[in-house]
Amino acid sequence: MSFDAFECIALHLFRSGASEDIETRFMFLLEWNLMKRAENVVHAKISHIEWRDDCLVFTFAKSKSNQRGEEHLGPWHVYANPEKPHLCLFLAFGMYAFCNPHILKGGGVALFEGTTAKSVYARYMARFNNVVNKELVRDLRTLGYEPGDLASHSARKGVATWVCSGCTVSPPIVAVCLRAGWALGGVKDRYLFREGAGDQYVGRAAAGLDQLTKEFAVSPAYFDFSELDPSETFRMKRAIRDFINSRLGFEPPGSVQTMLQHFLASICYHYDDLQRDIDQHSPLRSAALFRDIPDNIRVLATVRYPWNKTSDTPKITGVPPHVTHLAELHALKEEVTNLREGIMNEIREEMDKRGFNSGR
Repeated sequence: MSFDAFECIALHLFRSGASEDIETRFMFLLEWNLMKRAENVVHAKISHIEWRDDCLVFTFAKSKSNQRGEEHLGPWHVYANPEKPHLCLFLAFGMYAFCNPHILKGGGVALFEGTTAKSVYARYMARFNNVVNKELVRDLRTLGYEPGDLASHSARKGVATWVCSGCTVSPPIVAVCLRAGWALGGVKDRYLFREGAGDQYVGRAAAGLDQLTKEFAVSPAYFDFSELDPSETFRMKRAIRDFINSRLGFEPPGSVQTMLQHFLASICYHYDDLQRDIDQHSPLRSAALFRDIPDNIRVLATVRYPWNKTSDTPKITGVPPHVTHLAELHALKEEVTNLREGIMNEIREEMDKRGFNSGR
């Protein structure tokens, strides 16, 4: 599956009014971002996920058949793509959580509801096959795909190819193979292990961010209180927490509360996109957490970059050196621009003081 095909399917599911497509899109983006088989993704539980710095971290529990952990259980880092809402896993997770608030109670609650993991997988694949083999036949044919070409493992193989070869500056192949669960062969399996930095880079690239631009270092959507005074900051943080708890009808555990606040920030940041692009019959429109979000909460949602970050901006991770240099060059360019404007203003003010016409 090429990146263009992935984006085509994700956009179709994003705009769909079918009630099941909130779940289908979330599972599809999870499958892509985690580089896991769909049958592995269906086992995910809310307790497998935590918020760390600027990303979500998935750590899968050992199964009875995998007590020693040969299947590479993580932790795996996944990132937001606030520049393309239809590809943003955090937005998809937020939309799914808002429509299925029971998953936010924590503990061993499964992300995907079903009597068995097999039934959840069958439900997902039935909808996926219908989308790629019927609803998007014409669009996918223009990209070179015939009905039957795309199946369960297409996303996993496609994202690995995209991350490794979609750019001339790609993450380490070891990090990609370990994340996808592929053997390296020979002594490499014995001596080469995962490290956080490599997996973070893979996760940020898998999110669909452009590795050749400074915007690759974008933060997730979050609530920024840096321009408020301390009392107003306290009041707004409490207002956000109270809004979430009142709409849910229960108070989620602390770890889930942190994730949920970032999901709400993502919904707020993309609120206009959602109002414009999602179908009028989308279940999200009737979700309690989506209806009537107060304006004073929505305006606090933002994204930042290394050159304009604030004290509230999450620590930005998974950024390779070349992007760091691009960001630093942009920051320097802005500083020079501001310096030039400042000098010109000072010259004009001094000329006015001395009775010269500064040409304002």
